Amino acid sequence: MQDDLANIKKGQTPIGIELQKPVAVSPSKPIAVPISPKPTVPPPPSSSIHVELGKAQVTRPLGQPSGPSPSSPLPKTSTPLGVTISGVAIPNSGGSVGKRVLYLAIIGGLIVLGIAGYFVYGRYFSATSTPTPIATSATPLPTPVLTGLESIFGKANSINLSTNPEPADHYLVIQNSINQNGNPGEISFYSTKTDTGMVGFSGFLKKLGISHPVGLDTLNDPQGFLLSATSSNVTTNKKNLAMVVTVSDPQGVTAIMKTWESTSPNNLKTLFGFDPKKKSSPAFIDNTYQGVAIRYMNFPDANSTVDYAVVSTPSGSSFLIIASSKTFIYSLIDILLNSQPK
Repeated sequence: MQDDLANIKKGQTPIGIELQKPVAVSPSKPIAVPISPKPTVPPPPSSSIHVELGKAQVTRPLGQPSGPSPSSPLPKTSTPLGVTISGVAIPNSGGSVGKRVLYLAIIGGLIVLGIAGYFVYGRYFSATSTPTPIATSATPLPTPVLTGLESIFGKANSINLSTNPEPADHYLVIQNSINQNGNPGEISFYSTKTDTGMVGFSGFLKKLGISHPVGLDTLNDPQGFLLSATSSNVTTNKKNLAMVVTVSDPQGVTAIMKTWESTSPNNLKTLFGFDPKKKSSPAFIDNTYQGVAIRYMNFPDANSTVDYAVVSTPSGSSFLIIASSKTFIYSLIDILLNSQPK
């Protein structure tokens, strides 16, 4: 600028400063910033749990104290409208804390009762639909007291002669009973009965049409008579059969049996199953076994016989045995001499 003043003083044109014409700048258009619309908050449903939020407050600059301005009113705190539990709405606005506690206690009690009822109901119907078996100890049946010959030989099978009026039918029933109930080689015992009850020795002989001395009619105690047998032997196809009778007069019975020797083979042939014409001796023969006297006749050998003996036991009892084989009468004598009450 001093140079320009000097040039003016000298009458020269000042150089000056060439000013450039300002270029007009067109104002820029403001950039449009999309403003997202405020989301529409639907009113909370009355049937669910909801809480009304407080109103938004204006924030202060960081430099100002954090506490509220004395001149500014305190923000209002909204109270929850209500709580809904198990479909029951509990209003809170205007209510006291005591009422809310009462409502909650009632609902809690209902829930507890419901759970308890479920378990009781379930257990009751489970118990009635599927009962648990109760283990019970079986009461043992009293052992029957055996009397008569069963106390020696054990419980006997029963042969019913009631439905068979003819002697031939009785023989068939006896044979079938022995074959069905007996085992080969094993001794079994049988009692006999009719429509009127059990029968003794003489009643049995009469049912089968077997002639016998009148003196044997006194031996008719049902408890003192058993039919003993083994089923047919596989080798010989021969069954053993015997009659066992309790006697009270051994000497008298022995004398009566000797009077029967002449006719007994023909009288007993059907029951014992032998041919009298095959006898090996003209009369009965003496024999002894275990000190017991035996009288016998073979038809023709010891497997087909009429053997009889009166056995007196150490206990003082006496028994008459009439058997169809020698080995069978031996077996029965052994049982009687070594018998113990069963």
